[in-house]
Amino acid sequence: LNRLYVADAKARKVAVFDLATFQFLRWIGGVDAPEGEPNTYFIAPTNVAVDLDGLVYVVDSFADHILVFDPDGEPVRSVGGIGSGPGRFARPRGVAFDSDGHLYVVDAMTHRVQVLTPDGKPLMPIGGLGVNPGQFNVPAAVAVDQQNHVIVTDQMNRRIQVFQYVTDAEAAAERGQRPGA
Repeated sequence: LNRLYVADAKARKVAVFDLATFQFLRWIGGVDAPEGEPNTYFIAPTNVAVDLDGLVYVVDSFADHILVFDPDGEPVRSVGGIGSGPGRFARPRGVAFDSDGHLYVVDAMTHRVQVLTPDGKPLMPIGGLGVNPGQFNVPAAVAVDQQNHVIVTDQMNRRIQVFQYVTDAEAAAERGQRPGA
């Protein structure tokens, strides 16, 4: 949609700009939740990602969830909630999508990256507290590049870790199957 989304934790909103002109278009969210619409309220929006359908996922680090908006800024759903179990967060920070549409969420307090469906169903965790490869100490951000490298900043270990996501099609080909079979 040629939009740039900027999380503003201090203003407790997300600014939307036209990517071609950098003209400000609108705000998403805010500090005052209209009655009956709690999914528009942010405490500390910190990171934003857009899925393959154009839905906007905003990490609200101090509310321990991700709010999802349509391209026009209307609330769609919330993902997660406070906790340490699958699909729950203790301090979410980074968010990204791979080419198959899986949602990656970095959780600083549980020292892991969770892989979820776009609607928040847990698929698998990556990591845990530690210094060995695949472990984290306060992970801070995640990105997925066009080659499906999952790049995670590991703040207290002062490093970046890179994982390779194998797409559904690549996995099926490796098994000698056609994708989706």
